[in-house]
Amino acid sequence: METSSQTYGNGLQNDPLLLTDEAISYLKMVASWTTFFSILGFVFVGLMIVMGFGMTLFMSTVFAAAGKPFMAYIGLVYAVFAVIYLMPVIYLYRFSTVVKRAIQNCDSNDIMLAFKNLKSHYKFMGILTIVILALYLVVGIGFALVKFMV
Repeated sequence: METSSQTYGNGLQNDPLLLTDEAISYLKMVASWTTFFSILGFVFVGLMIVMGFGMTLFMSTVFAAAGKPFMAYIGLVYAVFAVIYLMPVIYLYRFSTVVKRAIQNCDSNDIMLAFKNLKSHYKFMGILTIVILALYLVVGIGFALVKFMV
């Protein structure tokens, strides 16, 4: 069985990067899954925004009667988190669309752009994970200090 391949220049060396048919099929499969996950991400971001504003409206009526109007802003925080999560979903969607185009057109600039978007996706998710873990640590230490002092 003969395997054909496509050659992409990497711009760093004289040796081109060689993508076999098997590697290209893996990229196509990854592109399909990332398309699925990015569309799912867009749906969930939209739902989070709608639920955030819905929670804001609901809580503003319920807690305003109780004299605690600040509770209404919890829904807005939920919507802000949805907007923050929108960026990695966009990067993932761009990766999936551009890698499909790169494979179809055998374009090394598109494959580079696709991987740039994938890098941006993981970089954003990594930074977001570090920030969330740091917040957990700060909140945990804060609760421990409050419990220790009381």
